Amino acid sequence: MLKKLLIFLLYFFILGTHFISEGQSLKQAAKNILTRQEAQARKKQIKSVNYELEFRFRKNAGSFDGTTKIAVELNTPGIPLRIDAAVTEIKKIVVNDHQIRDAAVYEGFLEIPSQYLRSENEIVIDYQKKYSKKSNGFYYFKDPVDEKEYIYTSSEPYGAHAFFPCFDQPDLKAKFDVTQIIPGEWVAVSNNPVESTRETKGGKVVKFKQTPLLSTYLLFIGCGDYVVWHSMAGSIPVALYARQDMAQYVEAETAGAFFDITRKGLKFFGEYFDFSYPFEKYDYIFSPELFVGGMENPGAVTVNENMIFRGVPTEMDLLGRSNLILHEMAHMWFGDLVTMEWWEDLWLNESFATLMAFIGQEDALGLGSEAWQIFVGMKEWAYRTDQLITTHPIVSDIFDTDMAVMNFDGITYGKGAAVLRQLQFYVGPESFQKGVRSYFKKYQWGNASLGDFIREIAMASGEELEDWSGGWLQSAGLNSTKPVLQYDNDRISEFLILQEPTVSGKFLPHKTRIGFFEYTESGTLELYHVIDSRLSGSETRIEKAAGLKRPDFVYANLEGYDYIFSSLDPQSLDAIKKDLNKINDPTLRKMLWLDLGRMVRARELGMGDFINAYLLAIQKETDQKVLAYLLSEKSYFSGFFWNILTPSERDVVAPELERVSWSSLQKLPANSPSHVLWLDYFLSIAHTGKAQDNLLSLLNTSWLDQKRRWKVIQTLSRLGASDTPKLIEAELQRDATFLGQTAALSARVAFPDKTNKEEAWKVLTGPDKEISSYQRTVVSKFFHNPDYPELSEAYVDRFFDFVCNEADWSRIWYMRDVFGSLFPHNLCSQKVLAKSQNYLNGMKTLSPAARRIWLEANDVLERNVKIRHFNQNWLIKE
Repeated sequence: MLKKLLIFLLYFFILGTHFISEGQSLKQAAKNILTRQEAQARKKQIKSVNYELEFRFRKNAGSFDGTTKIAVELNTPGIPLRIDAAVTEIKKIVVNDHQIRDAAVYEGFLEIPSQYLRSENEIVIDYQKKYSKKSNGFYYFKDPVDEKEYIYTSSEPYGAHAFFPCFDQPDLKAKFDVTQIIPGEWVAVSNNPVESTRETKGGKVVKFKQTPLLSTYLLFIGCGDYVVWHSMAGSIPVALYARQDMAQYVEAETAGAFFDITRKGLKFFGEYFDFSYPFEKYDYIFSPELFVGGMENPGAVTVNENMIFRGVPTEMDLLGRSNLILHEMAHMWFGDLVTMEWWEDLWLNESFATLMAFIGQEDALGLGSEAWQIFVGMKEWAYRTDQLITTHPIVSDIFDTDMAVMNFDGITYGKGAAVLRQLQFYVGPESFQKGVRSYFKKYQWGNASLGDFIREIAMASGEELEDWSGGWLQSAGLNSTKPVLQYDNDRISEFLILQEPTVSGKFLPHKTRIGFFEYTESGTLELYHVIDSRLSGSETRIEKAAGLKRPDFVYANLEGYDYIFSSLDPQSLDAIKKDLNKINDPTLRKMLWLDLGRMVRARELGMGDFINAYLLAIQKETDQKVLAYLLSEKSYFSGFFWNILTPSERDVVAPELERVSWSSLQKLPANSPSHVLWLDYFLSIAHTGKAQDNLLSLLNTSWLDQKRRWKVIQTLSRLGASDTPKLIEAELQRDATFLGQTAALSARVAFPDKTNKEEAWKVLTGPDKEISSYQRTVVSKFFHNPDYPELSEAYVDRFFDFVCNEADWSRIWYMRDVFGSLFPHNLCSQKVLAKSQNYLNGMKTLSPAARRIWLEANDVLERNVKIRHFNQNWLIKE
């Protein structure tokens, strides 16, 4: 006890503190994070906890008032109790019927002195929270058009305490009794259905049914002038909430799509998991300025307004939306019903939901194998992240909540999902499903760890998975393989797969599918034989291949079950350079395009060969999903075009891209899926004066939707079209909505003019009162223009001064996005790289999460510089 007391006193005086009196505001005295060590200590201290919450909202107010009543049973009442609270003002604290004034208050939490605590406690905290344009787990939005107000929460990983004092960690689950006092014309929503509504003077009191056991980050509070749509999914009520300015678009298309997918998804997952949907309702709250695509609050899923299409959606838009719906739905079981103990198992939450979303698209929505073609793009995010200098094991050392934010990345989502699919293939889909069902039944309404999950899969399959788990989940990087074939009279005499170790020096246990292809009389490359094989060590002999006829093309990761870099033997590489479009399997074609892009990044394939193959492919590709990848801004080609090619090289390449895309547009019916696909591509690569003329002609058409009218104007602005300022103001007369205002600001920021860039810089790096954090992240993407490097060069030192001296690194979500947008990647020079590294070396006080953001930016820039140098003469004709 004495040792604990001494440690506490040391901690107390190092941090610095002040004491609370009634109405006293919080001051910044300690960083607003929670460490794993602190969470583990608090978990031992607390036996059980439940909350009664009251939120009091007013119209046109700058804040709300709240009362939190915590019933907490302690194992060790003799030590101070930390309560997380990042609220603006604590008005009163009552502990076991005694008002106290000597609670220690820090930036993100307060501490109740031990002398007020006993085994069973009731703690009541009255407080106020001011609304802010910052993202902090609590969001307030006032529509600039009709001045309607909307309030919602989004708290993962550590944001619940920004709207109510609590023990904000996932392994302290609790039941919540929620009451909202709101203006009379508002509607209120939370995780559970409304239990009662009582009218009061000037408003109403809405009380919700008590929740089941939930982690704090999953509690949802929402209210405002929402429009609501209702339906049913079997016996489960389903509702959609949207702001009034978006209602026409929800009514036109969105409501039907969400209701249909929800019905199919809940039925499918309930049967797959052998566990019916565990909550009482299923709501969607479309949320303006939401930083993520969606959040899996049980019974009250928040969804980014981008999922309401104001324009004509492409096929990939629709598929992306259905995937998001199913991803958040899978979380109802994996994450909400059974929750991780701490954030090192964040990957299991997100990876499982990611994998199950694609399985749901395959089965519940009837996409079949096409779902796995889309999954290829998710894996590619993983491959890119896994090659960064900051790559990490799937199960990472998440020592605090800031680092948890950084692990919402390609490893957690893409690699984790790919590895779970490899596990499913490794043990068999039936065993995998059996283990998942057992996991939910055993750990329902509680917390579980990775070891618990793997144990259930091992028991169901009879496989020993300790080595599998240790290799795949606890080491960084990935293996690469290369097939080596020898022949005897056009028959395979020996087939070896050579494997390179990961960056961790590991050879992981793989099960892969090898495909053998041959040319047919019609000239296509068709599959004629398949072998499933397990790989281990640096060399695996594929015994079953001996005696097969000589293939024209071999691929050692057919259907993408494995997570591995599959290099090609020389004959196969030659085949796809000239005949990639002759492979009948569209999923394989997409995988091969990603392989070629990775080869360019690894400087194993020249830019000229890649671009020539690309130009041929976009004119011959017949599968819309493969074409959508090739034409997307997330493709390897788009990255090379804007970040690797010089302006003069773009001058050579762009006219042919413009010709192909504009010609394709003229042949297609307006607003058909293919037409929209090519239109978006033309906007993304428009470069020449002729393209400007074509863009201006688009604004005179009757079929161009509002979303793409803004994209046309943003593109004209990027190109420096002289009439851009007038076009922006005229378009604002047509569309003065919040989305229109944000699009107009983006267009202004994009214009390549010194005076304009200076004004944009002041807005993007200025105080929050100018624009919200969300708008800043959207708009900052338009600041740098690769065709005007001289404008970016003027802001290199200013950028580094800003991030070193002015930026608020405590807002790690926000800084990750803004840093990535304003970092001068487009200059692609060794000089900028050296300067960035020097500045980083001088920053001795950066948090590990902030340093990781900067290291990743440097790593990407360094790779781009090397690729540009490797290809510096690719346009020279010999």
